[in-house]
Amino acid sequence: MARDISSALIAEKNKRDSENPFVVLVELQYDDSDWLYLTNLPTSQIYKYYKEYHDDYTGDRTKLRFPHDDGTEYEYFPFIFDKYSENKQGSVDKVNIVVDNTMRVMESYLHNYNITGRDVILRVVNLDLMTDSAAQVYDTFMVLEIMSGELVTFTIGHPSLFNSSVSKLMSRTCMWEFKGDYCTYSGAGDTCLKILGDVSTPNTCRYYDNEERFGGFPNVRTTVQ
Repeated sequence: MARDISSALIAEKNKRDSENPFVVLVELQYDDSDWLYLTNLPTSQIYKYYKEYHDDYTGDRTKLRFPHDDGTEYEYFPFIFDKYSENKQGSVDKVNIVVDNTMRVMESYLHNYNITGRDVILRVVNLDLMTDSAAQVYDTFMVLEIMSGELVTFTIGHPSLFNSSVSKLMSRTCMWEFKGDYCTYSGAGDTCLKILGDVSTPNTCRYYDNEERFGGFPNVRTTVQ
């Protein structure tokens, strides 16, 4: 896993409000040497990305390239991250990726390949830092189980327990323990909803005037928009 997060990525994460969203990239192995490269950033938003950030780009503007100059191209495919489960130590040991299967595109891969047991790589990147290959958080998992229908659900995890950083970073909720070492808040209040919220919503980060310590990615794009 990329545990040494670049200073540029940390600075972008810690902004209270940013026009530069975080996006999720998924690499799914379906054969011994073949992979699917997917992003949940819609094609219209990929066009907008190149227009705003790299208008001189002459490559395929329907796919998101990371790193920008000579990296892998990720194609839009609707998916969301569903629930995850934690063990007694508080580490996440399973995450569900729910993929659209309305057109039966994913179904064809399931029929032709045995994907269970294959690798999945999840990356979180920022659109303003796509030229920097170090500006990412990633980890490698394994497909543990697949359920198919109009939606295909991939349950991914590790043969052994893995660090929860990626799945936490893909959440808009705060990862820190309330009033813990990373939260640092020590004022009045016994609970926190672990969301940024606003000054008028009790038990939120902004209500406690502690938003600079918010341990989540409020502008991460983990759902189809």
